[in-house]
Amino acid sequence: MAWVYLVFAGLLEIVWAFFMKKSLGFTVLAPSVITITSMPTSFGLLSLGFRTLPLGIA
Repeated sequence: MAWVYLVFAGLLEIVWAFFMKKSLGFTVLAPSVITITSMPTSFGLLSLGFRTLPLGIA
């Protein structure tokens, strides 16, 4: 299950990085909301993956 968390965290990291650029300094609402919601979700999933996977792999 940790690998699933890690894959989704990686995908969400791509999503928030893409939409952060589209938000134009957080001045456009929709990309800003996507960035703000996907960033902590990505970090949360990464921390769940860290519970069982070694740091070097995750």
